[in-house]
This record gives sequence, structure tokens and C-alpha cells, in this order.
Amino acid sequence: MQIVILNPEQFIQYRKHIGVMLHTSADSSKVNLFTGDQHFVIQRNEIKIPSLEILNKKLIFDEPLRELALEHEFIEIHDQDRSLYLNYANIYN
Repeated sequence: MQIVILNPEQFIQYRKHIGVMLHTSADSSKVNLFTGDQHFVIQRNEIKIPSLEILNKKLIFDEPLRELALEHEFIEIHDQDRSLYLNYANIYN
């Protein structure tokens, strides 16, 4: 499975929790963090931005977060390996 992160700015981290920021106005001092299983309302100054490497690993193993991100179109999932597809297409050329 290959995950393409379309909106990395929507993913935030609070302590050990990584999730998506939803239903939060840009000027609000508090943010809504949804992990797929839990919802937190936290101060904006307490959040961090996870690295893309950590975020990618989290999305691979955390199905509820992956489904939430997919539902809001923050990610795309490509199940087919590109090299397999290219080999398949090459056979028919």
C-alpha cells in the first residue's frame, strides 16, 4: 500500500497522539484533534507537526486514522505497485 499525503498541514501531533485537525477556525486558540478513535480539544501552542516519515508510518498501521484522513481527502491510497503495473503494461505494448 502506498499512501500519498495530499494535505500534510492538516495532520498534527499532541504528545503521543497523531491525528487530523478538523472543525477549527484559523484564528482560534484551541484546535480539534481527531485520531480516528479519540477527539481532543487542545491549545494551539501545544501542538506539533509530525514529520512525513512518522506520519506515513502512522497512517500505514492506524486504520481508523487512515480511514478518517481518506474520508476528508487528506490522503490517497494506491494499492497497486507501480513496477508491477509497468511490467503488466509493457507486456501488452
